[in-house]
Amino acid sequence: MVWGKGQRLPARAGLIIAVTPVPCDMGQPGLPLPGRPDDQVPISAMLPAELPLTYLGPLVLLLVQLLLSPTSAFFPNIWSLLAAPRSITHQDLTEEAALNVTLQLFLEQPLLGRPPLRLQDFLGRTLLADDLFAAYFGPGFPSRRFRAALGEMSRANAAQDFLAASKNDPDLHFDAERLDQARERLAGALRETLAAAGAGDYALARGRLGAALHALQDFYSHSNWVEMGQQRPHPHLLWSWRRELWRLARVGDPTCSDCAERSCPGNLLGSTLLTSGYFGTHPPKPPGKCSHGGHFDQSSSQPPRGGINKDSTSPLFSPHHALHPQAAQLALVASVQALGLLRGRLGDRAFSRLLDVTPASSLSFVLDTTGSMGEEISAAKIQARHIVEQRRGSPMAPVHYVLVPFHDPGFGPVFTTSDPHTFWQRLNEIQALGGGDEPEMCLSALELALLHTPPLSDIFVFTDASPKDAFLTNRIESLTQERRCRVTFLVTEDPSRVQGRIRREVLSPLRFAPYEAVALASGGEVIFTKDQHIRDVAAIIGDSMDALVSTR
Repeated sequence: MVWGKGQRLPARAGLIIAVTPVPCDMGQPGLPLPGRPDDQVPISAMLPAELPLTYLGPLVLLLVQLLLSPTSAFFPNIWSLLAAPRSITHQDLTEEAALNVTLQLFLEQPLLGRPPLRLQDFLGRTLLADDLFAAYFGPGFPSRRFRAALGEMSRANAAQDFLAASKNDPDLHFDAERLDQARERLAGALRETLAAAGAGDYALARGRLGAALHALQDFYSHSNWVEMGQQRPHPHLLWSWRRELWRLARVGDPTCSDCAERSCPGNLLGSTLLTSGYFGTHPPKPPGKCSHGGHFDQSSSQPPRGGINKDSTSPLFSPHHALHPQAAQLALVASVQALGLLRGRLGDRAFSRLLDVTPASSLSFVLDTTGSMGEEISAAKIQARHIVEQRRGSPMAPVHYVLVPFHDPGFGPVFTTSDPHTFWQRLNEIQALGGGDEPEMCLSALELALLHTPPLSDIFVFTDASPKDAFLTNRIESLTQERRCRVTFLVTEDPSRVQGRIRREVLSPLRFAPYEAVALASGGEVIFTKDQHIRDVAAIIGDSMDALVSTR
């Protein structure tokens, strides 16, 4: 399904299209993509008539020369819109596709404690990230991390037109009739996206995804797929199987006639062979073949002159400029399909991380395992199990789990995993041990947890003892601020109570001050309670994680 994104320019009317699910994969039978053949929903916008070139003026044309790379593609980003202000850019296509897939994710994964979204509430509306996130998570929920992730993808997409290693490579732009080779490179970039996301390197995954989307979008602008009358994305483009893309033009097949004008609406010879234009001099354009065309294409002055690209609404850059809206429409739908494919392969949890839909929440426990801690350990287990089961498979599920035990006189080892079941099994193995006297190495264990917990996470400390290693207080405060982690202490020792543990010395009523200092520095708190109340108090863990996600 496809819905329109908020445009940077006003006065654009919605289009209605039908999206057919296309099975696709990268090495094995594909997964069906979202949508139904009868789904008809508004997407991008109808483009008004192009401004006359004289409107630009010589100064703006000079800026265009500086801002646009001499390459072939949809214009890369908003800055290049100086050349053709009403064109749809690679940045627009990438952001719109991500917004549409995120909306579908939110529709299919209702958030616990929030009313489910309704599709009808979004039809016919401008889709903006802030509005979408507020509807799903609640008013005021920030979308800046999501927008930052889109920025990474969009920059990687645009870089394909600027980097020396990629801007003139026809296999990365579906140029020079190298369509099979370009499809293999596209499939490779998608496989690299999956591999990077699977390894937890989401920054790399976004970079490879941006490059993949660039190539995919270029197919619809650089080939004659639109001119062949096709109104849906190519059904085999996202397959790695050796299926024919279509009837590909052969080396000796003439594909274009000569066109001496900037606008070349009728220069294609026939409509049954799939072709794409040559750009520049590498590789050289054979006789009878189409050029990419436009101001920057050296090959467009060689017979047959002209070109077939639909990158923009301006005849100065795009000889088939009149078909730019149709090419952009198909590129958008294909981008949504590609993202749907990745979602199906990664699963909603990892896909949410890829788009940074939710912050990388972590469930981190620092547990005192001395003999008096039986109730506290049981409470931690109950809350961990509750969070794991309640959020399993949802975008709000923790993506990282950390467990650090401490027991006088030692602490650790640290245990980390991304698998909730493995975490639960390890936590379930922990038992309260005999012995132990106050104070204990609590801050040393907390330091270990901080070093292994992702930024912007909550850490929960269960103890009934004061710290033996209070000298670490300043270092722990600095670490919490550096990693932007919040620490909450659940202490079942009333500050004035002295019985219940072996004491080596008379305990100061200020012995818990280091905990209070760390909690204050990190934005957490120290909660004192009694054994019989610890399970109720421990319920704040889930609430604290929700609050952290919504405020950072």
